[in-house]
Amino acid sequence: MRYLMFRVWTAVSLGTLFVSVAASATACPSCFSAVDGRVLDAYYFGVVLLSLLPFAIMAGIFFAIRSLSRGASENETT
Repeated sequence: MRYLMFRVWTAVSLGTLFVSVAASATACPSCFSAVDGRVLDAYYFGVVLLSLLPFAIMAGIFFAIRSLSRGASENETT
């Protein structure tokens, strides 16, 4: 029990230290130039593309497995 309390106290102390020392994040210089319409559209397109990419990968894996299973079931019936 004493060891567990020591670990909890250490974790809470380190967490408090990390939060208190952390500085606020600043944007990179290219983000400050995102006031132009074309640059802002490129940022939006990039965000949408990267947000949809995991779903596209999962769909590709799903269809690959489905086509492999259909091919295996057709080979068993013939």
